[in-house]
Amino acid sequence: MAEFNAGGTVTAIDSLFRQLSTKSHCSLCTRAAAMYSLLVTAKMNNIDPQVWLGGVLARIATYPAHRLDELLPWNWAPRPSAMAA
Repeated sequence: MAEFNAGGTVTAIDSLFRQLSTKSHCSLCTRAAAMYSLLVTAKMNNIDPQVWLGGVLARIATYPAHRLDELLPWNWAPRPSAMAA
């Protein structure tokens, strides 16, 4: 599990991504950092990251493009049918 410093930022993972990105400007590093950032943001918003990601992946293919911001962790809400289960 990642450790957070007093400012709320991830220390070990953040350091790793910084080291990787300075050695090579690989798109994989950028994608991994963006994904990790979204997962940590979900957690910081008291949302289970696995539930959030599963919900987003289940909806994103048919979700209207102009409403994709609703799927971001700080705007996300589970489907009503998922909450009843």
